[in-house]
Amino acid sequence: TWGRMGKIIMKKSARKKFEKIRTWSSIWWWEPALKFLGGERMEYTIESTFLPVPQFRGQFTVYEKFFKDTGKVDTDFYFIHSVPFVNAVCGWDLAVGWLWFRDCFREAVVTICGLEEGDCYFLQTEPVNIRPPHNMQIRLFDVVKGPLDAEVFVDIPYSMLEGTHPCDLHLDPAVMKKGKSIRGTFLTTYY
Repeated sequence: TWGRMGKIIMKKSARKKFEKIRTWSSIWWWEPALKFLGGERMEYTIESTFLPVPQFRGQFTVYEKFFKDTGKVDTDFYFIHSVPFVNAVCGWDLAVGWLWFRDCFREAVVTICGLEEGDCYFLQTEPVNIRPPHNMQIRLFDVVKGPLDAEVFVDIPYSMLEGTHPCDLHLDPAVMKKGKSIRGTFLTTYY
């Protein structure tokens, strides 16, 4: 998979802070949508269409671990797919992630919005390596703390994600770690 996609997991009580960002379009993209699509929970409907894609299968287990470990509740958060969020904030996004997989982007969001720990998390999926080992990485981190102190980090062989029914995949908690979730940066872009 080539895309660096993911979610902006935003605490509902921090919404006013996010309204400080000047955007090309609304980051609350579900508000003008038809109600039968699910309103703010519309992301669940959209995410279900991605389940056949192995890249997205591990995300649900990462969410489960995050909520279990932190005691937080999913209904306290907005889940915003990275593509409409980055489109609104930056004016475009090709799902390559270069714009929001950068420390300067993370720091700008924190500074402009005045975020505190627990206000917002990024869930980021790295593309599968084109050379062996063909691993997939998923990281979920507090935007204030950054990817060097991730809440959940997974680096697993892509083969674990393919060949299963999408709803039958549950990652072993032993492959989910905390802490450093990137090898480094190049031009402030995570790798």
